[in-house]
Amino acid sequence: MRRSDQLMALLGVAVLVVAVPGAFLSATAPHAQQADRPAATALLIGGTNISDTAPEGADQHLDYDFPFDQQWVRSFNVTLTWTDEPASARHQNQPDTFTLEVFGSEGGSPFDDSAQQTATNPQGGEGSISLQLRGPAKRPSEPLSFVVVVALDDAGDQTPTLGPSFFGFRTQADSSNAFSVEVSYAYEELDAPLGGSSGG
Repeated sequence: MRRSDQLMALLGVAVLVVAVPGAFLSATAPHAQQADRPAATALLIGGTNISDTAPEGADQHLDYDFPFDQQWVRSFNVTLTWTDEPASARHQNQPDTFTLEVFGSEGGSPFDDSAQQTATNPQGGEGSISLQLRGPAKRPSEPLSFVVVVALDDAGDQTPTLGPSFFGFRTQADSSNAFSVEVSYAYEELDAPLGGSSGG
């Protein structure tokens, strides 16, 4: 073998020796970085159910407070459902209208956003409203509170199916309606009470 051919062979071996470890490091580096990356905190799920009866009138609303002293609530979901009473004999029950509102605060300061919706059930059917309110994007420093407000704006009366109701004599008034509220929320449990509160 000529000297020039020997030099070319030696150079080829040297390039191979340098390239292989480099390729190995570049292939394994992303996996090492991924292993060092902290895992995302798993959110917990909580909730409760409420059954109650609302009196008619927007000013007769019912308020339900949900305080969180050591939890960072990420999302707060509320579903209101109701079913109108069965129609009386020779009467037709008119639909009911509910309003659901959800708002939150941190340390008594209201969130920028709130959620509200009004709905009327179909005749003889079930009505429902679903709302979602997001918690603070950054870790709160003060206790959180979410308030659910339920109002029965109009309780449909029982009206006669045949003939008019002169001066309302044949109309059966309805002044309330039962409802259910399902509350669920996703949260992160913190290692200490917010705002130095005693927890709860």
